[in-house]
Amino acid sequence: MKPVEFTARKLVPQPAIEVSEGIADVDGWDDYDGYGIVPGIEKAVYEKRTDEIKGSTIRVTNSDGSQHREDIIEWIAGKRIIMKIYDFPLPLRTMASHFLEFWDFEENENGETLITRRFQIFPTNVLTRPLVTQLASVLKKATIAHLDEMANKALEKK
Repeated sequence: MKPVEFTARKLVPQPAIEVSEGIADVDGWDDYDGYGIVPGIEKAVYEKRTDEIKGSTIRVTNSDGSQHREDIIEWIAGKRIIMKIYDFPLPLRTMASHFLEFWDFEENENGETLITRRFQIFPTNVLTRPLVTQLASVLKKATIAHLDEMANKALEKK
């Protein structure tokens, strides 16, 4: 089934490699507060961590007590990260089989990074596609808010 997609972009005052390192450091994932019906993250831990990060699996516990997994399926530090998000709780697992999240980084000469995050959300069937489309709208707002938060934290560090 064709996925529901959206993209969000933000220029962050931080080198791309530092952004990648922040993603690899799951201890900081609890900074994600969520948005609307999208819960924040309470805790993230590596179930499996590889030396090259690619192939790692992260177990995420959300602020509402639910859990899901994230597999890192591509890791090019400072350039591109692709994660598969899956193993959702009910009722989400009846609506979507998995998400793919793409992080692309373009660093400029000032050491700032344009982060492009693209999501593909895979509905379980044609009947759940309208619900997934609504979810994608909220998730896009959550992603924009998270990128804004990342930019603000990077500014605070300067």
